[in-house]
Amino acid sequence: MRFTRPVLPALAAAGLLVATLAGCSTPEKGDPGDAALSCPAAGDASKAVKVKVADGADTAPKVTFDAPLKTDATQASVIKAGTGAKITEKDNVKVRFTFVNGTTGKALGATGYEGSAVETLPMTNTQVPAGLRKAVLCAKPGAIIAAVIPPDDGFGATGAGELKADDVLVAVADVVSIVKDKADGKSVDPGAEFPKVTLKKSGEPEVDLPKTVVEPATTLIGQLKQGDGATVAAGDTVTVQYKGIDWNTGKVFDASWTRGQSSSFPTTGVIAGFSKALVGQKVGSQVIAIIPPAEGYGPSGGQPSAGIAATDTLIFVVDILDTGATASTQG
Repeated sequence: MRFTRPVLPALAAAGLLVATLAGCSTPEKGDPGDAALSCPAAGDASKAVKVKVADGADTAPKVTFDAPLKTDATQASVIKAGTGAKITEKDNVKVRFTFVNGTTGKALGATGYEGSAVETLPMTNTQVPAGLRKAVLCAKPGAIIAAVIPPDDGFGATGAGELKADDVLVAVADVVSIVKDKADGKSVDPGAEFPKVTLKKSGEPEVDLPKTVVEPATTLIGQLKQGDGATVAAGDTVTVQYKGIDWNTGKVFDASWTRGQSSSFPTTGVIAGFSKALVGQKVGSQVIAIIPPAEGYGPSGGQPSAGIAATDTLIFVVDILDTGATASTQG
C-alpha cells in the first residue's frame, strides 16, 4: 500500500537523520541487522554528560559536557530511572530525544518538546541507527538516558548534516511509554453489514469474506473494539497494526502483522477511505472499513504492484495503537 511512512520524522532536526530516515542511505556499521542489540553499559563518556531536567515536561533538558567526548562503543548512563516493564528489541517506544554533537559540543536539536509530536521509535527498524535503539533498550518508561554513540553505531563514514563522519553523537532519551502491539478496547458488534472477524492469539485478524462483493457508495466503518485513549485528529501521525484485503480477489495485499512491526504514518498519507476509518477513532480501538474504489485506488487507476484493480473494493481491519500531532522539529 502506498503509505507515507515516516520513521521518527522529527529526528530530521538540524539535518540529522534525514538521509537515513528517508531510506536513502544507512550507516556503514551502525545498523546491525545481522546481530541482536545489547543493552549498553555506562562509561566515562556517558558519565561525563550532565543533564538538567526542565521543570515542565514539555521543555527539553539542558545537556552539557566538556567536548570532545570519545568512545568506541555506545555508552548509556541512567539519569533518571523509570518504572514498569523493560524495553525489548521488539517494542515500539514513545521517546523524546535531545541531540548534541559529542565532538564539538554543538546542539543539534530536540524532538517531542514544545508541543511537537512525541515520536514512536520501532526498535526493530534497522533504518534507525543502532546507537539510538541501544540508548533506550532495557530502559523503563519514565527513564531519562544519556547515551554517547560512536560513528560505527551512528552514521559511519557518511555522517549526517552537521554531524561529521568522525563525530560522536550525544543523545539524551526521555522514554515516555511502550506502545501496545494490539488494540485493547472493549469488544463491540460492528453490525450485520460487515464480515465476521476473528482474532488469532497474537491479535492478528482473520476476515471471513462473503463470496459476493457488495460495493458501498462510500466507505463503511464499523468498530470491533472501542478504545478509550486519545482521539485521532485529521493530520495526526498514527501508529497502527492493519490488514488489507482485496474483496474482489480475496487476497491479503498488505499487512503490518506479517512484517512483525506496527506502522506509523500521517492520516493524510493514505487513501481517502483508510483516512476516514482512522479520524475520530480513539486509541485502543479496532475498526473494520469497507472502502469502495472511489475512496481507494480507483482515482489512481489501481495498484498493479499489489494486484489491486481500479474497480476493486477493499477491506481493512485496523488496530489503533497511538496518535499524536504530526511532528515538527526544534533546533
